[in-house]
Amino acid sequence: MSEIGDKLKDQFLRKLIPTIIIRQGGIYRVVDDPQNPVVKFPEDNLPLKHPRGKRTFHKQRYVLVFQSNELNNKNEFPHVQVIPLSSKGRDTELTVEIPDEFLSDGIPGPSIALIHLCQPMLKIFLEKEVGFVPPSHDISTTIRSIYLRIIGLM
Repeated sequence: MSEIGDKLKDQFLRKLIPTIIIRQGGIYRVVDDPQNPVVKFPEDNLPLKHPRGKRTFHKQRYVLVFQSNELNNKNEFPHVQVIPLSSKGRDTELTVEIPDEFLSDGIPGPSIALIHLCQPMLKIFLEKEVGFVPPSHDISTTIRSIYLRIIGLM
C-alpha cells in the first residue's frame, strides 16, 4: 500500500477505536436509532405494511458480547460479535433468559438473549457496560451450546 494509503487507513482505524474496555460476557448499552439501527433484526428488511415489518425502537437497546476476549481489545479488529437482548422476547430453544442478578439497576429485566440473532457490530457503538455474565457461568455455557447447534457444529 502507498504511504498515503497507509495514512488514510490509520486515520480510519483510529476513529474506530473504542473508548471502553470490552469483555466477553459484558452487557452493553447501544443506541437504537430507527433511521440507522445498530442492532439489526430480520424484520427490518420487511415493508412497514407487512404484519411483522415494524419493530419497536427504544432510546437504547442492550447486547451481550459473545466474542472471546482474545480480540475484544485489539484495535486492528474494529468489530465484535454480540447477541441482542430483549425484554419482550420469547423463551424458545434458541434463546436464554438472563436473570436480573446479571443486570444493573435501570435495565428492564429479566432479558432474553436472542442467540439466533448473533451479529457483528462495530465496537465504537458499545456505549457502557451495564451488566456481566461470567464466561464460566452455566448461562454462558448454555449460550455457547445453542450457538454451536445453530451453526451446525453440535
